[in-house]
Amino acid sequence: MTLNFMSLDKNKSVYKEIRKAIMLLTKHVVSSCMINDRVGDLSVEKQKQIKLGKSIDARSPLWLSISGKGGPDYECEYRNVSLADHSISVCTGAVVLTGYYLADHGCDIDDNFSRQLFTVGLVGLLHDINKLFDKHIALSNKEIFEYLDELYIRWDLKRILDEYGISLTSNELFQLINYTEAGTSLAGTESGLVDSKLRQRCRVFVRMADQLDSAFYRIGADGGVAGVLNKLSTWAEADQDFISSMDNWHHINLADAAHPYLLDRLQYHISQQCIKLAGVAPLLSIHTDGMLDLLVPEYAKDQIISASLKSFSGSLSAPFSVVFSTTKQPDIMGGVPEWGELLDYINNDTHSVILSSLLTIGRPDLDFIGASLIDYCYGLSFSDKSIKGSSATVSPICSSDNESEDLVEFYKIASIISLILNHGSQVKSIKVISQNDRKEKILNLLSLHNFEIEDQLLSSALSQTVWFAMNVASFAMKNDDFYSELMDENGLLSLIYCGSGTSDKEDHGFTPIQDGLKGDLDNERILNVIERLSCLLDKKSYLPQIDSQIKMQCCLVTGEPVDTKCRIEAKDDLYAIKMSQFSERNGRQSVLGDAKGFTTLSPTSYMEYKLRTRIHENSKADMPVLISSPNAVGLFSEIRFSDEKMANKSDFFGLYDICREDKSKLVLNGPEIFSRRLFMARQESFPAKLYDQVEWLDRLIKSVRRTGRPFHVFRGLPTSRPEILYIDCLSPSLKRLIGNKSGFRIEELPKLHDQLILVLSVLDARGSMSLLYGLLDCKTEFSSLCGIKCLLDDYVADKTSQNKMQGISRFAQVSVDVGNRLNKFKVEGKMTTQDNAIITLAHLASKVQKGFNSRNSRGEQLLILTTIMESVRTHVRNRMPMDQSLKNAIAGNIEKKLSGTTYICSSEYRDKQPLLSVCIDIAEHFVNAIWLPIFNGRMPNHNFKSQVAEIYRVEMLSIYQNRRNEKQDASLTV
Repeated sequence: MTLNFMSLDKNKSVYKEIRKAIMLLTKHVVSSCMINDRVGDLSVEKQKQIKLGKSIDARSPLWLSISGKGGPDYECEYRNVSLADHSISVCTGAVVLTGYYLADHGCDIDDNFSRQLFTVGLVGLLHDINKLFDKHIALSNKEIFEYLDELYIRWDLKRILDEYGISLTSNELFQLINYTEAGTSLAGTESGLVDSKLRQRCRVFVRMADQLDSAFYRIGADGGVAGVLNKLSTWAEADQDFISSMDNWHHINLADAAHPYLLDRLQYHISQQCIKLAGVAPLLSIHTDGMLDLLVPEYAKDQIISASLKSFSGSLSAPFSVVFSTTKQPDIMGGVPEWGELLDYINNDTHSVILSSLLTIGRPDLDFIGASLIDYCYGLSFSDKSIKGSSATVSPICSSDNESEDLVEFYKIASIISLILNHGSQVKSIKVISQNDRKEKILNLLSLHNFEIEDQLLSSALSQTVWFAMNVASFAMKNDDFYSELMDENGLLSLIYCGSGTSDKEDHGFTPIQDGLKGDLDNERILNVIERLSCLLDKKSYLPQIDSQIKMQCCLVTGEPVDTKCRIEAKDDLYAIKMSQFSERNGRQSVLGDAKGFTTLSPTSYMEYKLRTRIHENSKADMPVLISSPNAVGLFSEIRFSDEKMANKSDFFGLYDICREDKSKLVLNGPEIFSRRLFMARQESFPAKLYDQVEWLDRLIKSVRRTGRPFHVFRGLPTSRPEILYIDCLSPSLKRLIGNKSGFRIEELPKLHDQLILVLSVLDARGSMSLLYGLLDCKTEFSSLCGIKCLLDDYVADKTSQNKMQGISRFAQVSVDVGNRLNKFKVEGKMTTQDNAIITLAHLASKVQKGFNSRNSRGEQLLILTTIMESVRTHVRNRMPMDQSLKNAIAGNIEKKLSGTTYICSSEYRDKQPLLSVCIDIAEHFVNAIWLPIFNGRMPNHNFKSQVAEIYRVEMLSIYQNRRNEKQDASLTV
């Protein structure tokens, strides 16, 4: 593939076809089919809300819930990436490689060319379909074919393939995938079900793309960008004819962890310039964990970098605008536009308010100007509200909605004349052409065309200017020569504004208005940013210019030396700058105090925080953390973006936006993540309270599961992490609750989510932290689970009795999940000797006490255990011997408690044994297995008694539930 030898025009035409094929695959297969395969079920109510368009399906897509690389058993080999991102990357890479290979080998760019690209891409998407199965069974397995056949129907692939003239059955697709992955033909392919050349191209290019993507995600020295470049170099050396310049890629590497927003923007500009100048997207373009990596064609690297820095610099400048003082004097702020840009700004139909302000008059002159029609055509109209008002000035209506085109044009010409006549100098030391001289020059031009303006005695200077502008505009509307001499690029107004049409402005004897504009106040900072980035890209050291050591300070963010003139003030209003993202480390305080005086920022950090302010200006600025999540992943990822505009505020999604299901607000539907340049949760506020931290972490998990993208959270500087979810700022309590881990793989997230829901449920039900901490120790896990189940069951029963049913289903479901964990414990035999002794006691007690359920009172559920403990307490209080007499007392009290009451159960559950006989068994077991070895012959404390009671109670409820289920099954069988 010789990218550098192919002409740019041909390169662009090939790129256009490649992009078309990838966009079709993204739209018809990825967005419409792959992402709609979800994990879990939907309630009827939720299905209704989705159908009505009020909500989205927030379940995790199946292909985003499975690791494509770095999953179970491969944690030490690869960074974790979702199956969807890996498959889409392989698809994109295979299509690009196939497209340029075919073009290099003289293939016509026609329908057959497009069909081959689509087929190769589809095989690339499905090449790892066996990973959807738990055991990663071989692709040739019949089970895989049955699933692919079902998927072929469910995704309606036949219709999609037929639409593009591709004949490919599910069996042929299955054979093609197998040949690509295994390199062998299965039974039935020898007859040529698929074109042999196409089969070979699928195998070669899908495998190449798979190996490149795998090399990038590999951990170690042979992985990452270096691994990709090594692969390309090895292939080029092995086959000079086939792939002669694939290794000619330049690695743009920029490490600037403190300025992620600037790197995001720079990534966009480099990618766009690469497409524009080289006719191909970067082979890799990824910004994650404080590192920006791109691979661009070697032969065009200098042009790409130079053009990128230029466009990047322009994007940092604030767009100019026309603003007005309280006296309605106009000011061009934020930039120094050229004459053409100023005309475009005034001619923009959305700026009718600007026109209205430029044509503002004094109220005393309202009757005259409001009634005047110049040339019986052109005049200003005023709303009833403004006419009846009491302000000193009045602005006309300049909307284009209900006006003729000529009248709208009249407004625009009059407005630009008014702007040029009224605008003053913003720099005191620069004396621009006076307003009288400007007016005199226009009058001289009018006199050349034999036109004079009748003087009117108007009370306001504003009104005089507007009346003058209206007459000049009216004459310009009917005289084309005058219009050109006044409005063109080399016309009079342009001359007054920017001195155009001459090489030496002093020849005119005046200073144009443009020279008196302050422009963007950040220009010097922006130049400094570009200089710094240029040095970093060239691998040169960067040292800021500082007049003297006396004037040297340190940047608040990076610590690099800066001049004292780089201080920031409160009026700068930089988002969250008072809160250090590096706080609470090495003894630093969280709040840095008032951000003025001697607080200094380097120009780069200043522009970084200015970008953050534009995006997060309405967000709460608590303790900030940075979240690193790449907006583009995989090979040639920039090709998939349907809109190639720079990201704006609506492209930044916070954690709430990503997790939101209600479509009435900003919401992430899901498929757009593969076709738009989205920025997810770049900066968030980390909560202080444990409960809020648990909720925040759960939102983070939902974000990962909904997007399939890595989310790495850092309070300090980012570091490269292989996990798909990593948090470096968890509180000790929360970290302990999730197993003392900071990083997690995709397959670990469902369990982590369940754990957090359990924690939230316990905290909501006012449970103690000791219950949660008990889950972390294998010796206390079973008893803690029993305690949690009792807590949740009691909470549900209490709320149900009060008819407060909102949110109850969540607690009931968590209780069921806890019950399932307890059953798994029993099956696996993980209980301690203490747990088993209490469980045995419950089984013995169930032989004498009548069944109950969780709705029965706590006293009834613990009837036998309470009777036992009261007997023991009496013995201890009376200092009676702890021998056979204790057993007799326990057995006798239980028999007495049950005899003749409704609490006694049927004798069939004790094999027709006498009640006293079973009571003696209970007493024997309690004394021998619990009282002496566990209680050590002493009355336990309250917490210990509660643990015993909870295990006993849960086991009793389980026994009785099993009995009811057996009876129900028996009745159904009969």
